[in-house]
Amino acid sequence: MIEELRCSVPDDQDLSQITPSQTLAGQTHQFRVNGIEYTVRIDRVRIVAEGKTAWLRAMKEGLFKYPQYLNGVLDLGGGTAIARLITPDGTIARDYEKVLQGGTSQLASQIAGEVQLLGAEALIMDAIANGSFAVHAVDFRAAYDALLPRWVAGIRGELNTAWRSIESEYAQILVVGGSTPIFAPFVAGNLRYIIAPNPQFFALEGMHNA
Repeated sequence: MIEELRCSVPDDQDLSQITPSQTLAGQTHQFRVNGIEYTVRIDRVRIVAEGKTAWLRAMKEGLFKYPQYLNGVLDLGGGTAIARLITPDGTIARDYEKVLQGGTSQLASQIAGEVQLLGAEALIMDAIANGSFAVHAVDFRAAYDALLPRWVAGIRGELNTAWRSIESEYAQILVVGGSTPIFAPFVAGNLRYIIAPNPQFFALEGMHNA
């Protein structure tokens, strides 16, 4: 039996996102992993906003230099980029939640338009991840090199605009998610940003802190 299943969603106040997970509670489920059949009962489900588990883990591990202030989490995924500010007691500052221009999918879409690979965005994302920078024998490295700085600047610009009114009130921004490695070089040496170790799985590994 699973006493508590913890699920992370982009918006923990959106019923369309939390209801599918909540319906798992109080039921027995059968599934197969690597050819092995499992039967489990889920007692209860806890919904956690994306970014919260990363913040909890960062606080526990002492990654924030100024934990007594507001600190942020920027979760850069493949499909979404979400930024949240969280108070020292763990409360999400809802007025400053921000869904940004997009994760790597937006960069892939821009590259696809540049090199006439429309419809191959998923393959472009895979090629960025594996470092081949080629799809269907089309090398898109030049387009990637040109568009990546603009993608990063767009995310940082949106964030600066959204949080400008409280710029002096928050301390640092923890960056997590699968797209972190391509974002990180652009904030190297910037003390406001913290790049999480093993960023793709940092939040997932922090679920037990929720």
